Amino acid sequence: MIHNYMNKRIGIIIAVEAEAHAILASNKFEFEKHMSIWKSKQYPVDIILSGVGKVLASWALMTLEASGSYSWYCSLGTSGSLGTEAIGSLYFCTEFAEWDMDIRPLGFKRGITAYENQNNPLYATMHDTLANKIQTISGVKKKALVLSGDSFIADNSLSNELKKDFAHDLPILVDMESAALAKICSLRLHKPYCAFRWITDNANKDASNNWQENVQRASEDFKTLLEHIVHATGKGLIDL
Repeated sequence: MIHNYMNKRIGIIIAVEAEAHAILASNKFEFEKHMSIWKSKQYPVDIILSGVGKVLASWALMTLEASGSYSWYCSLGTSGSLGTEAIGSLYFCTEFAEWDMDIRPLGFKRGITAYENQNNPLYATMHDTLANKIQTISGVKKKALVLSGDSFIADNSLSNELKKDFAHDLPILVDMESAALAKICSLRLHKPYCAFRWITDNANKDASNNWQENVQRASEDFKTLLEHIVHATGKGLIDL
C-alpha cells in the first residue's frame, strides 16, 4: 500500500537562520513562531532552526515529532562537494551516511553503527514513488549522496579519504546534519525523509570563505524551492 504522504504537515529542518532567512521573511508563507517552531498559516509546512551539527539536528527533529503530525520530513541546507560539482548547484538527496561514525577497530566498516545498520553504511530514507514525486515537483533534477559529520571539511586529504571510503555512483556531498536526521527517520521513526543541498564550496582550503559568500544565494533558492513544493502539492493534497 502506498500512503498519501502529502495530506499532513511537512516538517522542515534548517540548521541556521542565514539559510532560512529568505523563506521566513517571505509574505507568501505567513510564518508565525510558536515556541521553537515556525508554522505557516497558508500551507501545511512547519520549520525549525536546529543549530549546527548532528546532535542539535536530532533535537530539532524530535521536537517536531513531539509537537504535531508530520507525514514526512525534509531538511534544507548548504553543503560542500567532494567532487567537481559546481558551486550554486542544488541537489535532491535520499541516501546518507555518517562519515565520522568510525568503529573500524571493532571490525565494522566506516559509517556503520554497531548492531544497527550492520551491512550497509547508507541510510535510504524514502521509497522510490514518493522520492520521484517530490523530486519532480521540486524541479531539482540532480541527485547526490550526503556524508555528515561534526566537522566542517576544508581539507583536501580528508576529502580524498572520504571519496575512497564511500565510493558511489552519485556525486558525494558533505554537511553536518543530514545523516543524523536520516538515521532517526529510518531506524526509529520509520518516516520518509529527504534533503535538498545547495553547494557552497568544494570542501577544500577555501571552503569557509566560500560558504560565507554563498549562503545568501542558497537562502533565496530555498525560498523558490519551497514555493514550488507547496504550489504543486495544492496545500498538501497529492495522492501518490
